[in-house]
Amino acid sequence: MKSLSANLVQEKNKQHSTYPWLLLLDITLPDSTIFRFVNNNEDIVYKGNTYTCFPFEIGPQESSVDGEIPKIELKICNITRILTPYLNTYNGGLESEVLITVVNSNLLAEDYSELEATLTVIDCQVDEYWVSWSLGLFNPTMQRFPLYRYLANYCSYPFFNTGIGECGYNGALTTCLHTLADCIAHGNEINFGGNLGLQNDGIRVV
Repeated sequence: MKSLSANLVQEKNKQHSTYPWLLLLDITLPDSTIFRFVNNNEDIVYKGNTYTCFPFEIGPQESSVDGEIPKIELKICNITRILTPYLNTYNGGLESEVLITVVNSNLLAEDYSELEATLTVIDCQVDEYWVSWSLGLFNPTMQRFPLYRYLANYCSYPFFNTGIGECGYNGALTTCLHTLADCIAHGNEINFGGNLGLQNDGIRVV
């Protein structure tokens, strides 16, 4: 088992210090997009990566006696809506990975492997001020099975008119019926997310 370096132990045991301990977030979304935030009043560079100062809060670990997986709450400021397009595309960011690291601002070259935790987003709530993620270990019983639904004339892609996501539509229309006919009306049939080879009647195993 690894232990903290002598420099970190010495800094930790100080009653008063000029240099704060900081929380770092490495958020890896399902499409491998990574956001790096630090709860600080300025950006920092750690392991060659820039962490943007950004308001967030981490609550205490929540446990229950009925066998639920322990979890903690991560609240990220949502006023700038920086995460909103990704939350819409990826079902609230569920199954994203969040690496939490505690570092000292004056000792960024030290080994912090003992002060890291990697958790999975298992629930999401959003309001005008906060994105609230429940973080825990991955629970295989929460995995959807089968993973995908195959429908002949229905596109399952989330609709945006800004060109993001699998839909890719970038135009003036603001609604979509998710049908092939409506996709053609949008001039976006090349990105239609249905499975036209399937019949509308009967059952086909794929």
